[in-house]
Amino acid sequence: MGPDGWGRDSTEWAVHTAFRTDDPARHDEAAIRGRFRRMLGIPDLEIEVHAVSHWEFEGVVARRQRKGPVFQAGNAAHRHPPTGGLGLNTAVQDVHNLVWKLDAVLSGQASDVLLDTYETERRPVGEFNVRHCLTNAGGHARIATALGLRADQSEEEGWAAVTEWLAETPEGEAKRAAVAEAVASNADDYSQLGVELGYHYESGALIPDGTSAPERKHPLRDHVPTTRPGHSLPHAWLSHGGSRESVHRLIAPRGLTLLVDAEHAPRWESAAQAVAETGATGATGATVHVRAIGSGAEWTDPTGEWTALREVGGDGAPLVRPDRHIAWRAPSWTDDRPAELGRAVHSVLGLQPAHPN
Repeated sequence: MGPDGWGRDSTEWAVHTAFRTDDPARHDEAAIRGRFRRMLGIPDLEIEVHAVSHWEFEGVVARRQRKGPVFQAGNAAHRHPPTGGLGLNTAVQDVHNLVWKLDAVLSGQASDVLLDTYETERRPVGEFNVRHCLTNAGGHARIATALGLRADQSEEEGWAAVTEWLAETPEGEAKRAAVAEAVASNADDYSQLGVELGYHYESGALIPDGTSAPERKHPLRDHVPTTRPGHSLPHAWLSHGGSRESVHRLIAPRGLTLLVDAEHAPRWESAAQAVAETGATGATGATVHVRAIGSGAEWTDPTGEWTALREVGGDGAPLVRPDRHIAWRAPSWTDDRPAELGRAVHSVLGLQPAHPN
């Protein structure tokens, strides 16, 4: 762990070891030093302990993620075992959700109401991920059982079980097969695209369109891209200036972004301009960026990948937030779309319309 460099020449190290919760030695610094020496096989090694911290197996979700001007994210909002590797992922998702809303409010593009949607959207995801990680951790017990390990056995019995698992014998082969089957049964721990990419919001800074979430053969492992409001913008490769770029590159870091077909871009640009001119954003200066994709535009879809994924007609458009979640979508163009766009923008940003009628 440094302090001046990382590697075998470091003079400070972090050592992780496990104690039973009822073992008094876990609080005994001398016993901890002795364990380190035994682990390293150097009985006379001089060790200076800077700090001892204890991690406990738990699943915790904060009751609130916002109280006034204070927001909780990451481990302050939810803690769980590392099984599934969702700790950092969930924390980054929290921050991605929160920062664009803070920016929108502080820059005058949205009202404080928008900040309430942080907890509305993120707390259910945190709760789900905590439950999922606890379930994943429980799956490891099946692997230990197949390996022949038990909580009440001695250390010698444990090593004997491992030795049998390694042995080139019929018994060892059978045990390896049982362990492999147990590992496969716990695939939700490490094969979970549905959790990592398929998380979405059912309410908050978005306008539901009455559609259902896409069906997945396995809800934890499978991810089905969709532009349904509340879901993440699907990734698709586009062409820009001769290079291949993700459609995600089109999403503005401030304001909302409409992704439209180049053929119909003029009418959507007029609609976005009308939103600003009529004060539908509460005269705050909130911006709707119109990004054209298709023939004659800077961004094209040569393989049709985006066209296949957008789930709206050529004259329709999804409205995307800076965190790349869909806020609203129009399946096609109608004469009412400019007014609908205005209502969607002020609703998403927590603003009152200038002309309620």
